[in-house]
Amino acid sequence: MSTSGQVEQFVKTIRGRNRREIVVGIVLLHVLGLLTAVSPWGSMLFYGHALLFVGILFIVGMMWFVATPRGDFARHPATEAGYWRAEMRRQARLLRWVPLWYLAPLLPGMALVFWSERAGSPVKAAIAAGGIVLVFAFVAWLNVRAARQLERDADALANGIPVA
Repeated sequence: MSTSGQVEQFVKTIRGRNRREIVVGIVLLHVLGLLTAVSPWGSMLFYGHALLFVGILFIVGMMWFVATPRGDFARHPATEAGYWRAEMRRQARLLRWVPLWYLAPLLPGMALVFWSERAGSPVKAAIAAGGIVLVFAFVAWLNVRAARQLERDADALANGIPVA
C-alpha cells in the first residue's frame, strides 16, 4: 500500500471507530438516563446508574475531542508523512491508555450496580467481579496489541516503507 493509501486507511479506520463508539455511547446515555430515572432515589442502584452515565459521558467526550484524528487532507496531505506519523503515534498512546480513560470511568458505577444487585450473594458478586476483570483485561490487551501495530505502521511510514 502506498504512503497516501496507508494514511487514508488510517484516518478512515480511526474515524469509523470513533463514530461507532460515539453512537453506542449516545444510545447508552439514553438507556442509563432512563435506568437512573426509574431506579429508587438514593439507592446504590440509582447512584451506580448515575455514575455509569457520567463515565460514558466522559468516554464519549474523549472520543469526540481527544481521540479524533487531528487534521485533514486539505491542511495535511497524505504525502506529509511526518505529520501523519506523529498522529499515528498519538493514536497508539491513546490505545495504550485505554485502561485509564475508557475502562476506569466505568468501574465505580459498575461496582455499585453489581453490589446492589448481588448484595445477598457474595459468590455471585465475586463471579460478576471476576467476569468484569476478565473482560477489562481482554479489552486492555486488544488495545495494547493494536497500539503496537500502529507504532509499527508509524515506523514504516517514517522509513518510507509501504505497509501491506
